[in-house]
Amino acid sequence: DVRYVLQTTLEPDRRSMVFRVDHSQAHDIRAGWGFMRVRPYKGNRTLVSFGALVDIGDGVFVSIIRPAVRKDLLRIPFYFKRHVEGQVAALRTDSL
Repeated sequence: DVRYVLQTTLEPDRRSMVFRVDHSQAHDIRAGWGFMRVRPYKGNRTLVSFGALVDIGDGVFVSIIRPAVRKDLLRIPFYFKRHVEGQVAALRTDSL
């Protein structure tokens, strides 16, 4: 497992959230930064943009975990979508 804690900053005017590795907490990666932005899209849809840059460092151990870190980063938009859709479904159920 790779340990890290993220500091997040919400930017409501930009409809975005920025995150960074919190270096005051225990962390196994050298540096990390990213964003998630939500915008209205055609019709009643939403466009979500996501980006992240991560420096996991150097060395033999890092070369072993690099593919897992990359895979986890690529899963974040999927997890976000699943979470939001679950919340919307719960709201619809509660309003019935």
